[in-house]
Amino acid sequence: MKANPWSEITGFRSAKFGMNEKSVYRAIAKDFKIAKSKVKKTTHPSEETTTLQIKVPDLFSIGGTALVGYILGHKSKDLMHVNVVWGQGAAEKVDGKSVLRTANTLRSHFLKKRYKKDKLAVNGKLSDTQTMVFRGKDQKNKMVTLILNTPGKQEEETLEDAINKISLVLSYIVDPENPDILSVHVKEGEF
Repeated sequence: MKANPWSEITGFRSAKFGMNEKSVYRAIAKDFKIAKSKVKKTTHPSEETTTLQIKVPDLFSIGGTALVGYILGHKSKDLMHVNVVWGQGAAEKVDGKSVLRTANTLRSHFLKKRYKKDKLAVNGKLSDTQTMVFRGKDQKNKMVTLILNTPGKQEEETLEDAINKISLVLSYIVDPENPDILSVHVKEGEF
């Protein structure tokens, strides 16, 4: 039986790891026909990374509206991380069942490729409210993760209301062990 081909995690669609800000804006325009003026640019207060964020109504045939965040490194100023969020926080009206279908569809898609065995995780419970639907590292240690957040049902809400509070976060990460963020360390004896 032939083994699945190795995954090559290079970024998200036309936005490739290592691209500078100008190139990421071009990739956004190419992939989603969104003008630079419609891209929300923010700086993380402690990491000093830059995020270029867009809202995409129909990123995928299921899941609803998605937020896509392109994160540029603190020192390099190059693309190092991409987050795609569906559900709570991305859409005003969430269809929880559609978000769950998105999670299952993407997990099946990612499992068609090979990843480092010791870094592969499927349906691992992270906490009472978080599930690692998928995590894999390619041969160059670039990582893809798919995390489902399921806040618990409150007494006063219906099961459907609770399901509609879920969110799904897909992340592509160039170097999960050494992210390009501002890192401040306290030296021994400094305080």
